[in-house]
Amino acid sequence: MLELRIALRLIDESHFTVKLRTCERCGQGFVTVFTETIDWQGGDDPQRWSVTPVTPDESIALQGAGGLMAMLHKLAPERRSLCHDSPKGEPPRNFWTQGIVIGPHD
Repeated sequence: MLELRIALRLIDESHFTVKLRTCERCGQGFVTVFTETIDWQGGDDPQRWSVTPVTPDESIALQGAGGLMAMLHKLAPERRSLCHDSPKGEPPRNFWTQGIVIGPHD
């Protein structure tokens, strides 16, 4: 089983997190993004996780980023990311996409 150790919490809120993680086996860095949209209607709030590999230079840049959100959107837009989407009232699904996904999937 793949273990991604948390290296640094860039944003750590209850419904939105951005973390730098490292693979315990190979040392590859990743940025993970979790978002949850609260609608206050019966629970089952939509959630999404996105995992994208990052280079050591990108990891360093994210740690010092003033405009973290803008940098995340610009970071490796063609790079593949693994997403886990759990929309309200629907079964969860996993899929590959490009770039970093933040928030609900359109």
